[in-house]
Amino acid sequence: MTYKIFIKLIVPILILFFSCKNYDYTLCENLKKDYNFHITRIFKNFNEDNNEKTYDLFSREFQDKISKNEIVAFLNQLNYKYGKFNSFKKVYENKRGIVYDIYFEKSVRQLLIKTENKECKIETFLIKKSIRPKVSLSKLSLPFDSVWYTHWGGNTYENNYHIKSIQQQGAFDFSIKNNKGKTYKNKGFNNSDYFSWGRNILSPCDGVIIETVDGIKDNNPREINNNSPKGNYILMKCKKIDNEFILMSHFMKGSLRVKKGDKVLRKELIAKCGNSGRTTEPHLHFHIQNTTVDSTSIGLIAKFDSIYLNRKEKITKNYTPLKGDFVENKD
Repeated sequence: MTYKIFIKLIVPILILFFSCKNYDYTLCENLKKDYNFHITRIFKNFNEDNNEKTYDLFSREFQDKISKNEIVAFLNQLNYKYGKFNSFKKVYENKRGIVYDIYFEKSVRQLLIKTENKECKIETFLIKKSIRPKVSLSKLSLPFDSVWYTHWGGNTYENNYHIKSIQQQGAFDFSIKNNKGKTYKNKGFNNSDYFSWGRNILSPCDGVIIETVDGIKDNNPREINNNSPKGNYILMKCKKIDNEFILMSHFMKGSLRVKKGDKVLRKELIAKCGNSGRTTEPHLHFHIQNTTVDSTSIGLIAKFDSIYLNRKEKITKNYTPLKGDFVENKD
């Protein structure tokens, strides 16, 4: 075999080898970021009653713990209880993997899925009940007296990172922005540079104060206090409404005007916006939960009675602010 013939034969093989190797690596990295490929294959088999094929998608470590018969029986049981698979939607991502809402004919469940091995095989596959947040019954006003910006709000991860926490899945972060889209003047090195700093925070309803914390030092901007995540806060409940508790947090140290047991009126001044707790700049955190215990509570969806929504240039009733909304009270 001449040298030229050898080169003609071996070079295409080497190109093919390295191309495939690079393609496999790229595909694997993409699969770790987005599991659409895996989910589509799993539920295609699911709808075609070919769940045996799905077992090959799982890692060796997974297969060592769970047999093919167990996986097939589990998927068959899902099909029996919830019907055929219709669609899926990414909810959020955390260290454990990516969580999706899985829509069956008869139910919505949540899937946690993860791959962290070289073969891009599934090593975490957990399906559980999808806890859909209920809408709060509390009649609410916005807890401020001017136009504020909604940094986080809504029921998708893109609009509201809080939804990855079941306790805060209906939460909002509010602050004040100027017409240039900034939350501060000068360089933002001081709390007093921020337009939200020291602004009045009002009671969103007639109610009673359940719990308060004051005295926690405000952070310097861009610093954070992980030891006291809520910082200075107020937990309250609206009059005649059971099992709903409003948490507002990150207040300015020493600014609380209320204490446990106090009765308050709608739009009554209760505190000043601050920068205490797990926050990098002054803003107001607001959410509703169904118990007073953070660790066991479930977040609710808040709707505000009558607000002016700037992007629609009109008064909107019973509205849940979304990320990007400029809102103010109009009742």
